[in-house]
Amino acid sequence: MIHGKSRVTIRIGVLASETSWHFQDLKRASNAFGGNVQVRPVDFTTLESFVDQREEKFADRHGSIDGLDVLLVRTMPAGSLQQIVFRMDVLHRLAASGVRIVNSPRSVEIAIDKYLSLSLMANAGIGVPEFAVCQSGRQGLAAFHKLGGDVVLKPIFGSMGKHIQRLQEAETALDAMKTFVEKGEVVYLQKFVNHGGRDIRILIIGDKVFSMRRVNPNGGWLTNISCGSVAERYTATAAEIEVARMAARVNDCIIAGVDIVYDQDGGEPLVFEVNASPGWEAIQTVTNCDIAAEVLRLVSQAR
Repeated sequence: MIHGKSRVTIRIGVLASETSWHFQDLKRASNAFGGNVQVRPVDFTTLESFVDQREEKFADRHGSIDGLDVLLVRTMPAGSLQQIVFRMDVLHRLAASGVRIVNSPRSVEIAIDKYLSLSLMANAGIGVPEFAVCQSGRQGLAAFHKLGGDVVLKPIFGSMGKHIQRLQEAETALDAMKTFVEKGEVVYLQKFVNHGGRDIRILIIGDKVFSMRRVNPNGGWLTNISCGSVAERYTATAAEIEVARMAARVNDCIIAGVDIVYDQDGGEPLVFEVNASPGWEAIQTVTNCDIAAEVLRLVSQAR
């Protein structure tokens, strides 16, 4: 049962390119559902709305999306402030019309914003690295020193390790932060955690949990797969799973990729980031489960 109607076939839209690995994997997995699940791509960049006095209709370049039961958020392409706000508005309006959005628009808004996501987690008692957010080079330099003079500068909205810098010299740090400010970005500084070039990715899909260790083969500090790190089989501990589930709840996610690190000097697990539209291409290589099928099974359930 999806938003009150009995239906054999569940129609799932996927906000992703039709040629992307993840869309093709979901399409492959849908074949095992005997025609009860249909997936189609939805293009974020061509979403449109038509409103009259009676109703609002939605479409993209592939056609109408009014008949969808579920919309799975896989990507959020770069865009201007107006474009991003409009796309999020459409997600909210689709949800109000009865389409199940996974993850919810609110969860996407929280998780994509490193400041909001990590501050909410810290407030909930989840361990996170010390960090500071400000809007000028002068403020940033003061935060640099307060954080111990060894920090990571990140875009507050960003993923896959892009435009991340480790800063250890005050003059270099100030120049880098000034560049961020000149581009209209805020300064997000995270205290450097010496994690030995490895972290843990826990993928939560409803009640199911999958995990892997990501290792930088060169011993560097960046652990993103897109930056050359490799996936290793890993079984998360009960404590790590509990932390990951707490982080997912705080970010209002039913699907989440939670990145956990440990300082080599010891201490509790720290959550670096929660991804509300996590990929599974790498983690699929170190697990025996069909993750795409688990995603489809979860999102096609009635609310």
